[in-house]
Amino acid sequence: MSEMLALIKEKGEVQLRTTPRPACDAPNHVLIRVKMAGICRTDLAVMRSQLVTPEPLIVGHEFAGEIVAIGDQVPDLHVGMPVTAMPLLPCGSCLACKEKRTESCYRGKMLGLHVSGAFAEFVCLPAEQVYALPKHWPTTLSWETAAFSEPVAAAAAILKADIHPDGLGAIVGQGRIAELSLRLLINQGFERVTLYRQPQDLPSNGFDWLIETGLSDTCLDPLIAALRPRGLLLLKSRHLPTLQFDPQLLIRKEIRVQGVYYAAFPWVLQWLADHAEQVQDLFGPVYPAQAWQSALDAAEAGETLKIFLSWP
Repeated sequence: MSEMLALIKEKGEVQLRTTPRPACDAPNHVLIRVKMAGICRTDLAVMRSQLVTPEPLIVGHEFAGEIVAIGDQVPDLHVGMPVTAMPLLPCGSCLACKEKRTESCYRGKMLGLHVSGAFAEFVCLPAEQVYALPKHWPTTLSWETAAFSEPVAAAAAILKADIHPDGLGAIVGQGRIAELSLRLLINQGFERVTLYRQPQDLPSNGFDWLIETGLSDTCLDPLIAALRPRGLLLLKSRHLPTLQFDPQLLIRKEIRVQGVYYAAFPWVLQWLADHAEQVQDLFGPVYPAQAWQSALDAAEAGETLKIFLSWP
């Protein structure tokens, strides 16, 4: 069996080493040569052992690449096609999956977290999780833009919630996801939304809806206090610790709380094809896979810019 390079976590340590290339012989699977992968705070948490994962595990879930092999039951994809992928592998049996909303599957497994992921030369996935770049995808757009589809899908999930442009809204957070959420909302006609870096900066009873994109504190009370009665609190951070809140405040103000996960990938890719210029200033340096430690150090240093790994 052929081998490939991959960034692997095993026995609590991360190493770039050779490992067998995925066989990828299922009739409905696709083998992708990874061109570019983005480093996410989830990846950092995995490598710090802050999240429980199986081992050995290939880390990474944000990527784009080129199809090099397909099963004989894959009708709409072909070898050589540039693609990206939804990293949430749906269970196929929950209500969301039965309703064809697989991006909302709550039993799904994540690449690079529950199963081996995309910090590797090759990744094998079910064809239904693989998305060709749109036909009108500009040839000038980089592999970084295609790999950035996963963060956009995570942020764009807020658009599924019961929020409206005529309401007064706020976003709380300091990282890329906060800035990306703001840009998506403004692009979609939300002009009455403000980004707050710290919860303590929020005014009381000021907003119809509020989006949490990352908290340094585990207490939700400042966010609840900032909402008007019957306001909506959206929780976006994927790996929040156990949270604390005053239930009396929540009840008296009749606050609604909703989690949001992913937007549908076809919409995301169409949006990126048309509006890539709105996110490209969030792209940081591209490091070759062999310089993975320097890339991780850069990603650890801050969440303002997305750091990428390129693969041979």
